Amino acid sequence: MANFTPVSHKPGSGRPGSKRQSFVAPVIFLSLLTLLLAVFVGLLLRQSLKQKEFVEVTEIEKEDITAQKDALLLQLTELETAYENLVRLNADYELEILAQKEEIQHLRSQIRRVGSPEALALYIARIEEMNLQFEGFQEKIHQLEAENRVLSGENVQIRSALSQVSTMSEELQRENRQMAEQIDRASILSISEVQIVPFRETRRGERETLRARRAEKLRICLTIPKNLLAPAGDHEFFFQITGPDNQVLENELLGNFEFSGQQIKISHKENLNYQNVETTACIVFDFPAGFEKGGHQLRIFSDRQELWRGLFELN
Repeated sequence: MANFTPVSHKPGSGRPGSKRQSFVAPVIFLSLLTLLLAVFVGLLLRQSLKQKEFVEVTEIEKEDITAQKDALLLQLTELETAYENLVRLNADYELEILAQKEEIQHLRSQIRRVGSPEALALYIARIEEMNLQFEGFQEKIHQLEAENRVLSGENVQIRSALSQVSTMSEELQRENRQMAEQIDRASILSISEVQIVPFRETRRGERETLRARRAEKLRICLTIPKNLLAPAGDHEFFFQITGPDNQVLENELLGNFEFSGQQIKISHKENLNYQNVETTACIVFDFPAGFEKGGHQLRIFSDRQELWRGLFELN
């Protein structure tokens, strides 16, 4: 066996390995601590950056939401103004348009309280629907305006046609009145010839005479021309004889008749039958008071018209 000689050590001296170990341990601890601090600081920094980024994103989102809300509120204001203009243009849709205005005011109040993009998206969709409804109202009103223009044009044409018809009717009525007046005038009987014969009755019969003191009666014969427009039948004739003193030789039993708004005294009245052919008729005027010497006038009336006027002389 080999012999080992014990080696002696000086008091106070230690082993080199144990000294290194006592130095390394704190270094490792400090390193770990530093690493942990670095990791912690890094985590804190990362968390801070995330929070900062979140805050920035939140601010951006808030600004974006605010901008969108302002844009929506502006759209609602423009839409409300447009509906007010529609009411002024057409009152037929006033109730429906007022309902839309009330909804606009309701949406405006709700949009001001919105805080999330999701909720805001719902109002964006609703405003788009309201814009489409407004376009529908506009289209209906434009269609009504077009129809009204057509109707207005038709009314103008109708009024023009009615005016023409009215003018034609008035013209026809005027022509009819003129024609009726012409027919009335044409239907009035006329006298083409009158013979006045003074006479007196004797035992031998009638004797013609122009002496006033001998004449007792007047035979008046008149000829009525053919007139197809005159009514056939009896026609009343009035005779007025005026003496030299311009006094009417009147028959008080016959009274008067109206002519041109005046009451005319008459000397004799006779009904003559007329059948639309030329007719000659004679009447006898008897004046017992006797005739005066001088000029006399005879006027013959019928159908409220003066048909003849002439003079005859008695010596």
